Amino acid sequence: MEFKKYILSSLIAFLLYNGQAGGTAAVSPDYNFSPSEISGYITYLIYNREYYRASVEVERLKSYYPDHVSNSAYTASINYLMYKGGAYASITAQEPVYTEDNLSREIAAVFKIDSYLKLKKHNEAQKTAEAISPCSDEFLKRLVVKRELYFSLYNNSFSRAVDKEDFPNNYNELFRYSDYIHNMKKDPWKGLVSGIIPGMGYVYAGESGTGIVAMIVIGLGAAITALSYRNNMDAFAFLSGTVTSLFYGGSIVGGYRETLRYNNNLMDRLDLRLQRDLEFDRDIDDIFIKFGIKN
Repeated sequence: MEFKKYILSSLIAFLLYNGQAGGTAAVSPDYNFSPSEISGYITYLIYNREYYRASVEVERLKSYYPDHVSNSAYTASINYLMYKGGAYASITAQEPVYTEDNLSREIAAVFKIDSYLKLKKHNEAQKTAEAISPCSDEFLKRLVVKRELYFSLYNNSFSRAVDKEDFPNNYNELFRYSDYIHNMKKDPWKGLVSGIIPGMGYVYAGESGTGIVAMIVIGLGAAITALSYRNNMDAFAFLSGTVTSLFYGGSIVGGYRETLRYNNNLMDRLDLRLQRDLEFDRDIDDIFIKFGIKN
């Protein structure tokens, strides 16, 4: 069965690409390359996760049959294929093709928001959401509202006074999890100050093992330096003291950096939980189903 699918797809691709060489006449109805047949091939490619090849066929369909593909269908399909293919940077870098079309612009904005989130550019994602809100299309409006909820919980700025009608699903567990994550965060400056006591900055950041090792190494270095001075081994004492001082300074800075890393890991957990529970990936599929090119 898989071999038959491969032969069929290869044959269709061969006919389409060779038809292109003959100009637009090669894809006229006389050659049996109807819009529905190209759309069917696009569907087949998407089913097999060949998103780049599918995007080429979308461009072909829009070029050969512009009246068959609406601006919004083109925008939804191209952005969907780039998103599924992981081309997030390409989505965020481009401007909507059909800026005069509100629906196309709003569709492109949702894809751009989610692409920024995949790239961990939360500020850019939030600015995009604010610029497009409220959407004129009710379906897209609900999707953007969910992303506004995401930013409120991610930034710990959610207000219980928000109109509950905007969030028909029960997100109480998500609210509690967000509160838990933000309460678990630690102050990086406390990590820096804690590092004055050798290794304690790491301990504050949750790296107890690293902190104990740092404490032992710095303690041994200080002891060796003191003994060297006491035994008139000035050169060795200077070397040992220099190395120990550098290690001690690094330990202090390390407490600050490890606290930042600890907080970043917490926020990554929150990000994954929010996107999962708010069903962002499903939203992307729904956009394509509702607005994309139909077979």
